[in-house]
Amino acid sequence: SGNADYVKAAYPLMCRHLDWMYAKRDSDGLIGYGLGDWNGGDDEKFRFNPTKLVDTALIIEFADLTVKSAELSGEKNERAQEIYDSLYNRFFEVFYDSRADRSIINTQTAVAMMIYNKKGGATEGLAAQLREAVAYCDYHHECGMVGLQYLVPVLDDIGASDLMYKILTAKGYPSYSLWMEDGATTL
Repeated sequence: SGNADYVKAAYPLMCRHLDWMYAKRDSDGLIGYGLGDWNGGDDEKFRFNPTKLVDTALIIEFADLTVKSAELSGEKNERAQEIYDSLYNRFFEVFYDSRADRSIINTQTAVAMMIYNKKGGATEGLAAQLREAVAYCDYHHECGMVGLQYLVPVLDDIGASDLMYKILTAKGYPSYSLWMEDGATTL
């Protein structure tokens, strides 16, 4: 249900934007022109999220939405599908160790984005890795607003809502409770 007219109206702009983003890929076939994702500050426990991982994962999702928007408009967008396939395949070639069934970047953001974008959803290894990444940070989030958009639904998808509750109620830095104490209530 809902009004598809807005998606149909935005669709041509989505196609233009997808082409523009795809043109930003580097010699590795990845995209890393944005800001990435904030991840926890100065504490050595909190690890780096490569901009190429974050940006490529975001654009994989956008390409998928563009393909679905084409279908909603009664079209088939082969270009958007090719972009999706190219970025998806390259993302998993670079950032996923299929033998170990783990992301090579061991952060909450990286693993959550990988699970979210992985065809077929979470695997046993990736789900375990995400649980471990949350426990490693003493049940604090180590991701910014980009990563949190993936962490919350993915923890639910893998049956780990209890871990999200622990993240939401954690005290100290970084935490939602600290934001609330500081009056940062708009996030």
